[in-house]
This record gives sequence, structure tokens and C-alpha cells, in this order.
Amino acid sequence: MTIRTKNGLYCIDSAQLCYVEMQAHHTIFHTTTGVYDAVGSLKKLEQQLEGQGFARCNSGYLVGLRYVRAVTEETVEVNGEPLRISRTRRKEFLRQLSDYLGRGG
Repeated sequence: MTIRTKNGLYCIDSAQLCYVEMQAHHTIFHTTTGVYDAVGSLKKLEQQLEGQGFARCNSGYLVGLRYVRAVTEETVEVNGEPLRISRTRRKEFLRQLSDYLGRGG
């Protein structure tokens, strides 16, 4: 995928995308190679990555399921970072994670 930042365009392999967060109208891509601050919609990105092993754990994060290392009552650990799981998205997130792991994710 190609993202536009204030410094130019970057090509990111979705397999290297750990998670994406929305912060003050910025879309922040956390990858295995670095962090990129871009402009965009998390909803559009979620649609673009549908079927590629990504799930929302709350309204502000889109998680690459291959990078999930642990899940607690309130958080999911993604590439060493604890991210909050909202009560409203918890059941669906856990279902998607289970489906991903069941496919041999």
C-alpha cells in the first residue's frame, strides 16, 4: 500500500503493518520498519485491508493479528505495545483473532 505523509509517499507492505492508530485526525502506521504519520480514514483503511488479517480492537486502533502476542481483560499486546480493547468491540475482536489463528495465522 502507498501512504502519503508530509515528507512524501511511502510504500508499505501490509505484512509489515503491526497496527494503525488514529490520533488527532492523523493516521499513524506502526510497522516493523518504522512509524509513519499520514492523513486518512481508519474506516477506509479497514475496508482496504479486509480479509488480510486485521481487526479493530477499539475505535482508534486497527490491529495486525499476526503481531498479537497476548490478550488480557482490557488490552491486546501488539508488537510489545498494550492497546486498549473496548467493551463494545471485544467480542468481535476476539472472534476475528480466533478465526485468524484457526486458519493457521
